Amino acid sequence: MVNHMKIILRKINIFSLLIECISGQASLKKAFWIVYVLFGCIQFVIIECIFHFYFSGSFVTFEYHNQMTDQFITLAFPYLFISSMCVWVCGKNSWIEWNILSKCIVIIPLTLGAFHLTRLF
Repeated sequence: MVNHMKIILRKINIFSLLIECISGQASLKKAFWIVYVLFGCIQFVIIECIFHFYFSGSFVTFEYHNQMTDQFITLAFPYLFISSMCVWVCGKNSWIEWNILSKCIVIIPLTLGAFHLTRLF
């Protein structure tokens, strides 16, 4: 089982994928679905577990505004920025329609997160 996992991890090679995306060499579907969506969901689960296990209370919900949601957005924003930049740069490797659609999809959460952070500081 352990050897099988090592083989899978060698094939994925996360760091080379991120380097490809940041430099704009990866396809748009890799940048969007793997880096932006999949890794973003994994990051969301990790931060959610940190808040759940290390802070009192239950899981963070976005129905109310408090200090925990501010910390959550502050922790999530750097990766959101980097993954949005990857999708933006890799958009040139696809059709113009997918390029524009992907840029519209990634700019909305990025803008909302930036406005939220500027309101905090």
